[in-house]
Amino acid sequence: MDKTANFAAGGDIYPCRFVKSSTTAEFTALQTSATTDLIIGVSIESQFQAPTVGNTDTRAAFVRADGQPMNIGVWPMGSICNLQIGSGGCAVGDKLTSDSTGRGITASSSNIVGAVALQSANIDEQIAVLVNSVGVKA
Repeated sequence: MDKTANFAAGGDIYPCRFVKSSTTAEFTALQTSATTDLIIGVSIESQFQAPTVGNTDTRAAFVRADGQPMNIGVWPMGSICNLQIGSGGCAVGDKLTSDSTGRGITASSSNIVGAVALQSANIDEQIAVLVNSVGVKA
């Protein structure tokens, strides 16, 4: 699959992070924050504002000051995309779940799996992953 699905951002979402569906607003994505979050995909690779001198805003999408959400592209199940890796890194073939900031960490048996690592990585590296089935436990 080579196409992202579009959602409204329900809050700050950073590039290459796991996202979940909002339980209070239709077609709204939130950045995941726990190993038990029901992962629906991975946020797009680009940030909203181009990196320039003095620009420290690295978010991909957010809710504007006027209360209007931005749209966010989400790589759905079956996609191969980039994911930011969290603490502990990962190895090829690891099942990945979300840490508290939506980064991928190696899953244990009670965690929701959101992707499978196609590359090895250290913390804060971005790697290619295969977005996994929604709701599958490790």
